[in-house]
Amino acid sequence: KCGPGYRTLDVLCMRYSQNKRLSERVEGRACADLPKPQTREGCHGDCLLKSWQYSAWSQ
Repeated sequence: KCGPGYRTLDVLCMRYSQNKRLSERVEGRACADLPKPQTREGCHGDCLLKSWQYSAWSQ
């Protein structure tokens, strides 16, 4: 068992081209009008690796 502790998530602002099907990192101010996911959360329990998965930005 682990914890109590916290885990972190790297959150980046990305631009996605639907035509080219490519994504690229852009400055955070480009996403300023979008809600940003939490980057840290508390955890307690088994030492299992977890991850977030995201879809492409909607238009």
